[in-house]
Amino acid sequence: MSCLAAVLSRDESNELIRRMLEAMATRGIRTYGIATSEEIETLLKLGEYPSTNDAIMAIGCGLEDDGVGNAPQPLGKLDIAASIAGRVFPNPPASVAQYFLNWMTEAKDPESFVQHNIGAYAFAVLKDKCLTVGRDPSGAAPLYTAKIGDVTAFATERKALWSIGATRTEPFRPGSIVTISEKDVKTAEVSIPIVKFPKGDELLQLLQVLRRATERRLSDVDKVALAFSGGVDSSIVARLVAEHSVKVELVHVVFDHMSRELEQARRASRALGLDLTEKHVSQRECEEAIPEVLWAIENDDVQSLEIALPIHFVSRAAREMKCRVVLTGQGADELFAGYAKYQRAYSSRGESAAVAEISCDILGMHEKNIARDEKVCARSGVEIRSPFWDVQVISLANSIPIRLKLTDPQDPLRKRILRDLGSELGLPEMVSKSPKKAVQYGSGSHRLLEEIALRSGKSLAHYCNSRFEEVKKKELSSLNLR
Repeated sequence: MSCLAAVLSRDESNELIRRMLEAMATRGIRTYGIATSEEIETLLKLGEYPSTNDAIMAIGCGLEDDGVGNAPQPLGKLDIAASIAGRVFPNPPASVAQYFLNWMTEAKDPESFVQHNIGAYAFAVLKDKCLTVGRDPSGAAPLYTAKIGDVTAFATERKALWSIGATRTEPFRPGSIVTISEKDVKTAEVSIPIVKFPKGDELLQLLQVLRRATERRLSDVDKVALAFSGGVDSSIVARLVAEHSVKVELVHVVFDHMSRELEQARRASRALGLDLTEKHVSQRECEEAIPEVLWAIENDDVQSLEIALPIHFVSRAAREMKCRVVLTGQGADELFAGYAKYQRAYSSRGESAAVAEISCDILGMHEKNIARDEKVCARSGVEIRSPFWDVQVISLANSIPIRLKLTDPQDPLRKRILRDLGSELGLPEMVSKSPKKAVQYGSGSHRLLEEIALRSGKSLAHYCNSRFEEVKKKELSSLNLR
């Protein structure tokens, strides 16, 4: 998938941008582009780009072969060079890069672009000796930043920043826009509004908004894969996709025959009238994938690895089925109170405590969940899209009263309004009322990882940490040798 890099440096900006892009080559990149205030170069190989240049600012982009004919980036017009990584939904008639450049040159500013365009994107612009960087309000496209001495850098992945010496990296805040010159820094922010709807209309409004969110994400495809558990979230997405002339391939991952959800997925797929592809993963396959997945998610967190492994094998299956897009139900549990911890907070500390916990998780979604899954899928050369994680769905969900998500403090099923939506869409009760299972337990990845760690004589946390440090050292050393 596409990647973005931008740097402000007193010297070596070209060499820094080249190294950053090279670090993200595993995202399936086929062409590269680098722009300074003086020139724009399009390259098939980064080694073709001269590292000797005294430009203070540079932006770069790597593009995958996505099948929709995206133009090489960065693009230039008048005194502007611009690059955007990701998507605008629905897909614009021109390439997203040309659409963005046209927006920026027609007397429109980055803030208005973020306000008016739904999507999963991050961008960089060079204009008037200023570097402007921004990210969509949902944070659906990853972006990180780091300060290394007098160098300020931004990139789609942390490893790009590590490659130029960063020891501390931070997620770039969703909806933020930063403009940097040699003299000062200006910031702006576009947040997701909370829209109030008439009481009693919430279910109808949710159905309409989620339908539109799904339709937007199907505007440029005729076939998609869907990470499918057989639960209410992925079944709703499957049902909404089926309303369009888009073929959907349901994919369910089973780790070493340990899945607790396999029979549920089979029954749900039959109820939907859709075929189910079962991807059975052996212990050997799982162990072999661990270094690659750890390097993709860029941390040693046990839970992150447990969840990323099923996504990794879903994305591999999607690629084998020639699906360039994977859909998920990601975001539904946070937006509609699907986790047991929300019910416990409601029960022990009241409604406001549950609302506060939900809000905290929504604010952290972009890094904890969305970025993790995007980076894993990108490594397989497929794009992840999540209809629930749409700014309009998020806005509506934030306005829905907690009583419609948790009917009472002892609610055993939770996310009630979503279950009601499933029933409204004709899902059978065995789907709409199916209990929530965490993906790492439902798929069996947690148990299998515990077995692998135990065999190595380490705790699971120690095992993940040691494997991550090994792969990080190896990959960064490899980059430094190129």
